Formats: sequence, C-alpha cells, structure tokens
Amino acid sequence: MTYISAKVDTSQFRGLPRALAREQRRGGGPIGQGFAAAGLVYMGFTRARYFEQSRGGGDWEPLAPSTLRGRRRGSRVQGARRANQAASALAARGVAPSNAAILIDTATLVGSITPGTHASEDIDGGIRVGTEVAYARYHQDGGPHLPQREIFVQPDSATLSRMGDGIAAGYQMSIDQYGAAR
Repeated sequence: MTYISAKVDTSQFRGLPRALAREQRRGGGPIGQGFAAAGLVYMGFTRARYFEQSRGGGDWEPLAPSTLRGRRRGSRVQGARRANQAASALAARGVAPSNAAILIDTATLVGSITPGTHASEDIDGGIRVGTEVAYARYHQDGGPHLPQREIFVQPDSATLSRMGDGIAAGYQMSIDQYGAAR
C-alpha cells in the first residue's frame, strides 16, 4: 500500500486559540455578537413559553379563586387599568383575558425579561437572560403559600440548536477575520 502526504505550514494560526479566548473574555467582536444572538433566541423562547404557560397551556398551577375574585373586582384601580391595557396588547397573542391569565396582571414581569440583565448569573463566555423584577424569584422558586411557576427553564433542543447556530457563526466570523488579518 502506498501513502502520500503533504506538510502544510500552519504556524500563522498558532495564536488563534489565544486570540479567540481573549475575544470571548472581552465579550465583544463577532464572538460576543454570536452570544448576544443566542441570548435573544433564549429570550424569545422564554417569553413564548411564558405566554403559553399564562394561558394554562403548561405546568403552571391555575390562579387561586381569591386572585380571580380580586381581579374581577378591580381591587387595585391602577393595577386594573394597567391590566386592561396589557389585556388589549396580549389579546393579539392569544392570551386569555387578564382576569384568567396566570402571572399577567400588568405584564411587568414578562416585559422585563431581557438579555444581559444584571440579575442573571454572570457566565464567562455565556449568555445572560433574566429580569430585575424583585418578585420574579418567588414565582421561579415558589414558597409556602405561592406555587412554583418556573419562568427560566432549560430550552428545548430546537432552541438550543438555534442558539448554537448564532454562537458558531460568531466564532466562524472571528476565525475568518483572524485569517484575513494575517
């Protein structure tokens, strides 16, 4: 059997791993843009899941009868006004009326879910999506008199794939720029 081989000089790429690691730590450039795109994908997943759960289409426990009675009476005038405004905006998304939607009274919590939120865990080279609404943690974790309604969960495989596509594109653009600069 005969083998043939070629020797290719790759010395120009020896610094590539360090350059990619440095760019990833800084969070800027194409890699940072890739992670930012992944954050937007996860934010979209989280908000879509939130609306689905709020309509009773998931595993969130239904609202307590006392909560429904309070909403029907409009016990908080300002809250009731905001709820009516939110209900109009959410109706286009197929969300149930505000007196029946779970965790949507004023839509403050769902509207606050954004990428890069300080309340999120800081992950080196990762994404941050969260909320700075203080009471979100009580819904996320639940409590003695409050059912757990997880807002932030592990994304499904399709979302993970889309997130990975954004990150991979960022790395590829960075590699291409590194090669072009040499």
